[in-house]
Amino acid sequence: MTSSENNGVQINGSARVTAGAIAGGPGARATVGNAGRSVTDADLRELRGLLLSVAEQVRESSASLDSPGAVAELVADAQGEAGKDEPDMGRLSRILHALMAGAGDVTVLANAVSAVQHMVSAFR
Repeated sequence: MTSSENNGVQINGSARVTAGAIAGGPGARATVGNAGRSVTDADLRELRGLLLSVAEQVRESSASLDSPGAVAELVADAQGEAGKDEPDMGRLSRILHALMAGAGDVTVLANAVSAVQHMVSAFR
Protein backbone atom coordinates (compact mmCIF):
# COMPACT_ATOMS: atom_id res chain seq x y z
CA MET A 1 0.00 0.00 0.00
CA THR A 2 1.36 3.42 -0.91
CA SER A 3 0.78 6.51 1.19
CA SER A 4 -1.94 7.73 -1.18
CA GLU A 5 -4.05 4.57 -0.85
CA ASN A 6 -6.76 4.27 1.75
CA ASN A 7 -8.08 0.75 2.22
CA GLY A 8 -10.12 1.46 5.30
CA VAL A 9 -9.63 -0.15 8.67
CA GLN A 10 -7.93 -3.52 8.57
CA ILE A 11 -7.74 -5.76 11.63
CA ASN A 12 -5.99 -9.09 11.39
CA GLY A 13 -5.15 -11.99 13.64
CA SER A 14 -6.57 -12.24 17.09
CA ALA A 15 -6.77 -8.49 17.68
CA ARG A 16 -9.32 -7.06 20.07
CA VAL A 17 -10.58 -3.57 19.36
CA THR A 18 -12.62 -1.45 21.73
CA ALA A 19 -13.61 1.91 20.32
CA GLY A 20 -16.44 4.38 20.26
CA ALA A 21 -16.10 4.98 16.51
CA ILE A 22 -13.96 3.67 13.66
CA ALA A 23 -14.15 4.88 10.09
CA GLY A 24 -12.24 3.79 7.04
CA GLY A 25 -12.29 4.21 3.33
CA PRO A 26 -12.59 7.19 1.03
CA GLY A 27 -14.47 10.06 2.67
CA ALA A 28 -15.05 8.12 5.88
CA ARG A 29 -15.65 10.08 9.08
CA ALA A 30 -16.06 9.03 12.68
CA THR A 31 -17.13 11.11 15.64
CA VAL A 32 -17.39 10.13 19.24
CA GLY A 33 -19.66 11.84 21.69
CA ASN A 34 -20.51 10.77 25.20
CA ALA A 35 -20.78 7.00 24.92
CA GLY A 36 -22.83 6.82 28.12
CA ARG A 37 -26.18 8.36 28.76
CA SER A 38 -26.70 11.90 30.01
CA VAL A 39 -26.76 12.52 33.74
CA THR A 40 -30.04 14.00 34.96
CA ASP A 41 -30.71 15.86 38.21
CA ALA A 42 -32.54 12.75 39.45
CA ASP A 43 -29.46 10.66 38.65
CA LEU A 44 -27.27 13.03 40.64
CA ARG A 45 -29.65 12.87 43.60
CA GLU A 46 -29.56 9.06 43.48
CA LEU A 47 -25.76 9.04 43.14
CA ARG A 48 -25.39 11.36 46.12
CA GLY A 49 -27.79 9.19 48.13
CA LEU A 50 -25.76 6.08 47.34
CA LEU A 51 -22.60 7.86 48.46
CA LEU A 52 -24.31 8.79 51.74
CA SER A 53 -24.97 5.09 52.20
CA VAL A 54 -21.30 4.34 51.53
CA ALA A 55 -20.27 6.98 54.10
CA GLU A 56 -22.59 5.38 56.65
CA GLN A 57 -21.11 1.94 55.95
CA VAL A 58 -17.60 3.36 56.43
CA ARG A 59 -18.59 4.77 59.83
CA GLU A 60 -20.21 1.50 60.89
CA SER A 61 -17.31 -0.62 59.62
CA SER A 62 -14.37 1.56 60.68
CA ALA A 63 -13.09 -1.00 63.21
CA SER A 64 -12.85 -3.61 60.43
CA LEU A 65 -10.99 -1.40 57.96
CA ASP A 66 -7.20 -1.35 57.69
CA SER A 67 -7.13 2.41 57.06
CA PRO A 68 -10.47 3.91 58.10
CA GLY A 69 -9.18 7.50 57.86
CA ALA A 70 -7.97 7.02 54.28
CA VAL A 71 -11.23 5.33 53.32
CA ALA A 72 -13.24 8.17 54.87
CA GLU A 73 -11.15 10.67 52.87
CA LEU A 74 -11.91 8.77 49.66
CA VAL A 75 -15.62 8.89 50.46
CA ALA A 76 -15.37 12.65 51.07
CA ASP A 77 -13.55 13.05 47.73
CA ALA A 78 -16.25 11.03 45.96
CA GLN A 79 -19.00 13.08 47.62
CA GLY A 80 -17.23 16.30 46.64
CA GLU A 81 -17.00 15.23 43.01
CA ALA A 82 -20.60 14.01 42.96
CA GLY A 83 -21.68 17.31 44.53
CA LYS A 84 -20.59 19.26 41.47
CA ASP A 85 -23.13 20.36 38.86
CA GLU A 86 -21.23 18.30 36.26
CA PRO A 87 -19.22 15.62 38.05
CA ASP A 88 -16.22 14.11 36.26
CA MET A 89 -17.35 10.49 36.04
CA GLY A 90 -13.86 9.33 35.12
CA ARG A 91 -12.41 10.87 38.28
CA LEU A 92 -15.30 9.53 40.33
CA SER A 93 -14.71 6.06 38.90
CA ARG A 94 -11.03 6.21 39.88
CA ILE A 95 -11.94 7.28 43.42
CA LEU A 96 -14.44 4.44 43.67
CA HIS A 97 -11.81 1.97 42.46
CA ALA A 98 -9.50 3.08 45.28
CA LEU A 99 -12.42 2.97 47.71
CA MET A 100 -13.19 -0.61 46.70
CA ALA A 101 -9.59 -1.57 47.42
CA GLY A 102 -9.87 0.15 50.80
CA ALA A 103 -13.03 -1.78 51.63
CA GLY A 104 -10.95 -4.94 51.93
CA ASP A 105 -12.99 -7.83 53.30
CA VAL A 106 -15.88 -5.68 54.53
CA THR A 107 -18.56 -7.13 52.26
CA VAL A 108 -21.34 -4.70 53.15
CA LEU A 109 -19.08 -1.75 52.30
CA ALA A 110 -17.85 -3.39 49.09
CA ASN A 111 -21.47 -3.97 48.04
CA ALA A 112 -22.35 -0.32 48.68
CA VAL A 113 -19.34 0.86 46.66
CA SER A 114 -20.21 -1.60 43.89
CA ALA A 115 -23.70 -0.10 43.60
CA VAL A 116 -22.17 3.34 43.07
CA GLN A 117 -19.64 1.97 40.57
CA HIS A 118 -22.46 0.35 38.61
CA MET A 119 -24.33 3.64 38.40
CA VAL A 120 -21.25 5.65 37.44
CA SER A 121 -20.31 3.18 34.70
CA ALA A 122 -23.58 3.96 32.92
CA PHE A 123 -22.46 7.57 32.50
CA ARG A 124 -18.94 7.02 31.17
